[in-house]
Amino acid sequence: MTTQEEKTAFTALSRHSDECPQCRAGDDGCPEAAALYRAWRPTLNLAPPEERP
Repeated sequence: MTTQEEKTAFTALSRHSDECPQCRAGDDGCPEAAALYRAWRPTLNLAPPEERP
């Protein structure tokens, strides 16, 4: 089951990726996308324990 926190973080990442020319071009160096991914990752429990909320 998906938590509201996960949905919110994924929506922000998805929206950014759709609108950002750098992300749409497939460039992995977008700092905003990286920050959004780091915010989303802990909601999936993929982060190391010390980074989980």
